[in-house]
Amino acid sequence: MKCKLVLLPAILILLFQQGCSLFLPGTQLLTVTASEPDADLFIDGKHVGNDRVQVHVSRNSEHSLMARKGERTGRIVIGYGPSWTGWLDFIGAFAFIFPALGLFAPGACELAEDDVTIDLWPGPLEQKEGVDK
Repeated sequence: MKCKLVLLPAILILLFQQGCSLFLPGTQLLTVTASEPDADLFIDGKHVGNDRVQVHVSRNSEHSLMARKGERTGRIVIGYGPSWTGWLDFIGAFAFIFPALGLFAPGACELAEDDVTIDLWPGPLEQKEGVDK
């Protein structure tokens, strides 16, 4: 009887420590601004607005950002990496097995940058690389 009383709370504790990253949203707010007023802004090839926009994008993938005004164009690629909750899940996986489940959730990642200004350059398209995976 005593064994059951000890095992039940221990099992419940392990089940509820399944990784902080599971509880974070799969998207992150990204602010994109163009160096030129009224420039068209594109995220992953989709027009999202002009001049300055705030858009929720997935945390665990690269995003291609482009600004265009007439013939002037600029592009940036934003990478992603582990978030602080992803690191906590990684460290916690050594003490308990269950936090490792959080490493497979989008919340384990975050964008390399979340506030970006795209410079427009005259002439052909130029590209700056963000932080890679």
